[in-house]
Amino acid sequence: TNEGQDIDLAFVVKPDKETEFEPLIQRFKKYAEQVYPDTKITVTKSSVKMEFTGTKLTYDIVPMFATDDPEKQLLIRNNGDKIKTSVQKHTAFVRNRTKETNEEDGVVVFNDCTRLFKWWRCHKEQTTNEIITLPSFLVDLLAAKALEKAEINTTYAQTLANWFSYLEHVVRKKETIWFDDYYKTPKSDNSKPWNVLDPVMPDNNVVKSWSGWQVDEL
Repeated sequence: TNEGQDIDLAFVVKPDKETEFEPLIQRFKKYAEQVYPDTKITVTKSSVKMEFTGTKLTYDIVPMFATDDPEKQLLIRNNGDKIKTSVQKHTAFVRNRTKETNEEDGVVVFNDCTRLFKWWRCHKEQTTNEIITLPSFLVDLLAAKALEKAEINTTYAQTLANWFSYLEHVVRKKETIWFDDYYKTPKSDNSKPWNVLDPVMPDNNVVKSWSGWQVDEL
């Protein structure tokens, strides 16, 4: 079985003349290969993924640049895309929802239910050729929207059933997914088949590269 869990490790560095405007991912890939030569290491568009032998966890190293604002960072992807983000606000986004479910009756906690969601994702990817790859960040946002709209039940099984039923409707209708934690007006791009907006940076549509068939497949 695959636990479906990954751990994001943000590395924030101060830019200098040598590294400014350079995607850091390839540089951090070299660092990882030097320190862990026997570990499976691959790169994604935003991270260096490490899979250690004997563990079902994967570690995603996400290097980014510091900015003049201590709560904002600059992520430069492998393809050169530049995305402003906030590690602190993204952490608070998940932590607040976990705290909310901790304070409610029942056994279901948001971050644990999200881990089950990610296990399901990995299971589907391994057992069928008919599922597109779902980035972990997208799963996080789908789970957060399901929590907001479908809420939680007293068991994980019923909660996931509620979440999947709600999300099936939302994805089929291609409804924009967004959150009002840090902004009050969504900036949907009508030229894209679907919009799932970063809860911190509304200009970042995390599925902007998806085609219509990928949304349909999901």
